[in-house]
Amino acid sequence: MAETQICASLGSEAFAETAVNVGAQLWSGTLAASLLNDVSDTKAKGDKELDRLGHYLGATFHYGGEWYWGVDRLHYLETRLMALGLARDPSAREPIVPPDPIVPPPATNANVEIEAFLSFRSPYSYLAFERVRELASQSGATLRIRPVLPMVMRGLPVPKAKRMYILMDVAREARRMGIPFGRICDPLGEAIERAYALIGYARNAGRLESFTSSFLRGVWSEGIDGRTDRGLARIVERAGLKWSEAKPLLNSTAWKSEVEANRQALTDMGLWGVPSFRVGKTVTWGQDRLWMIAEALGQHHNQV
Repeated sequence: MAETQICASLGSEAFAETAVNVGAQLWSGTLAASLLNDVSDTKAKGDKELDRLGHYLGATFHYGGEWYWGVDRLHYLETRLMALGLARDPSAREPIVPPDPIVPPPATNANVEIEAFLSFRSPYSYLAFERVRELASQSGATLRIRPVLPMVMRGLPVPKAKRMYILMDVAREARRMGIPFGRICDPLGEAIERAYALIGYARNAGRLESFTSSFLRGVWSEGIDGRTDRGLARIVERAGLKWSEAKPLLNSTAWKSEVEANRQALTDMGLWGVPSFRVGKTVTWGQDRLWMIAEALGQHHNQV
């Protein structure tokens, strides 16, 4: 019924208002009964246009060759439209839907753990890592790094449109936050396996956070090839580890059981993508949801 009403208003001046009202009624359970029409052709046309323009998801806006997925990216569209002088209020300087701020949590000595489910092949994990590391430092919480295999190495399909959007989106997010990004050497496959083989070594040496940071920065902003001894040695050494000790461990498969356990824990949380985070009962996915982790840390502090 919701689709019937929305499709009937396509092309009309009242479409936006109708879509908002129908959506509110649908999700509040108050949608009035109405006649049902077959809207499969209309949806098929929409899917075809989405594919032609090069995207793969709903809740996505397209303007002037750029995509804006979800509420978290609306500020980019608003800022772009304001720069073009299209704001109804000429004095407007800030978007109506700004990025959610990360409010630093108060320091606490409580035994709090931030679980960070990451993939070393995930550019979003790269964007999130130093920030979640800082949250842990500010709050006194323990950061538990839980690596998982990239989606492709887990047998999950990643269409070309998704790969292209992610790189474009990460680039603009990195620019906004002042995070170096762009000199990429994709670590898919052998580089991931070599890096994960050193997780236990880095953890036992108390340098897992430094190793994770060094690897993510290396492959996503410095073009370091983790498949080569030269590249991985550079990543290892600047993390405060010894290449002479690390190199003999590269053929180890002991990491596989840990990474699989992390994947299962992620699935048990009802999630599959990275980066994902858990603090107590708060579970969230995405580098743009770190404000939720900060709030959870603050709430825990208030309960102590």
